[in-house]
Amino acid sequence: PSGYFGMADALAFKALSQTGQTNGTIYSKIEGAQWCASFISWCARQVDIGEEIIPRTGSSTLMYTRLLEQGAHIVDVPARGDLVFYKDFDKPGTFAHVGIMLGSRDTALMEDG
Repeated sequence: PSGYFGMADALAFKALSQTGQTNGTIYSKIEGAQWCASFISWCARQVDIGEEIIPRTGSSTLMYTRLLEQGAHIVDVPARGDLVFYKDFDKPGTFAHVGIMLGSRDTALMEDG
């Protein structure tokens, strides 16, 4: 992919290509584990997005932290290919889920692992 927008589109298209897949062990070798962050890491590697851009991890919280450490920023309106993190309200300071934004603000479709 070329540039940010090329990477964002490539990530969104790869995620869409996995629609209907319910076997998380394809993306994470940990049986029964939540696999949303692993799914995003896997999609990123499939489209040649390196770990310096999207870290390889199975943890939504660790992915969020590493992205910020690597210079990512928080946006008010996510766009296609952006990662969207969901807070874990039972555990302050952590995230329960992460997904990939597939549409725009008006068509908030997400691909979830």
